[in-house]
Amino acid sequence: MMKRFLAWSLSLTMLIGLSGTAWAAGDISGVFYDTGETITEAPTWSLDDQGTLTNEEKVLITQSVKEVGEIMSNYVGIVRSDLRLKRAWTRLDLLYEETEELYKHVKATRDICELRNMINVGYLITRQAIERKECRGLHYTTDYPLHAYDKK
Repeated sequence: MMKRFLAWSLSLTMLIGLSGTAWAAGDISGVFYDTGETITEAPTWSLDDQGTLTNEEKVLITQSVKEVGEIMSNYVGIVRSDLRLKRAWTRLDLLYEETEELYKHVKATRDICELRNMINVGYLITRQAIERKECRGLHYTTDYPLHAYDKK
């Protein structure tokens, strides 16, 4: 019985996904038709590595991954302060710029894409931590020692 339910549920999910895709494609094509633009074939993807750096540059990616982990652990960890969060933001910004520059010159790999995602998630967490002016749950902010429930 459970197997049938799971199969039915999976089928329904796939059907919803397909119908959503068809709707999105229709909506996008409608936008192009409304503007009078024509949809042309997508350009072919170049499979050669001409103009890219070698995999020896992987050390840059590996080091940046370690740096993101250390930034998030040391500055945006359990105990936070406005100074630490500002420093984390500055360091993440520097890593972002370096990674984007590297991304333009290396062959796109899983490692560099994961690094870019890690930096973006770091930005999101840091921004939310900067906006929170209270201690909440496990996270303690030294600049705002009152817990969220103590304010009431």
